[in-house]
Amino acid sequence: MSTPATPEHRLLDIFIGRWINKGEMLATPDEPPAKIVTSDVYEWMPGGFFVLHTAYGRIGDADVGGTEIISYDRAAKVYRSHFFDSRGAITTDTLTLRDGSWIWHWREDPRHLGLQRR
Repeated sequence: MSTPATPEHRLLDIFIGRWINKGEMLATPDEPPAKIVTSDVYEWMPGGFFVLHTAYGRIGDADVGGTEIISYDRAAKVYRSHFFDSRGAITTDTLTLRDGSWIWHWREDPRHLGLQRR
């Protein structure tokens, strides 16, 4: 017998859809500011427990993209994200919902920290 998705899973409904995003990355000591334009699609995976996110776009002069899976971890009572990008990097995030805003707490897999954007 399968367990139904919880109200915590349903909070992820806010992401479902197709989005065009525009913005700018702030300058760092190592990188100049860069314009961001992306096309993102968020959809429920079968069963309603995981959100599949595909993204394509540009950051500055670089083509970027990737696939993310967002889930709710019932045991830990936390949202998790696993993102696999077009550079070969893997990021694992914890997400929190605070005062109506979703916040990604980002951590890149240390095996991929040597990758450089080209």
